[in-house]
Amino acid sequence: MLCHRPLVLVLSLACAGALPLLPAPARAQAATRHYDLPAQPLARALDAYSRLTGVDLVMATALPAGQMAPALQGNFDDTHALSRLLAGSNLRPRFIDTRHATLEPDR
Repeated sequence: MLCHRPLVLVLSLACAGALPLLPAPARAQAATRHYDLPAQPLARALDAYSRLTGVDLVMATALPAGQMAPALQGNFDDTHALSRLLAGSNLRPRFIDTRHATLEPDR
């Protein structure tokens, strides 16, 4: 009679070893934070957002000259907050991970 315990152990270890390879649902379970940013020039608003969240922003294109960001007040996750700040700028965020995002032209 064969004992299946070693096989079960090997399969369990293989599955457990693969867990870190699964994508983390970072944005699905993103925590919200309180924002209280006034309407201001977009560059200044993005700088304030980056300081508050710790998210590094990389510009894939130049910021529109004279563009203003709307006031941002309330509780938002980082993704939605950044999208709201970019409203009307023809830019959209693309998060590389939870700490890095690029700002790209909205096509």
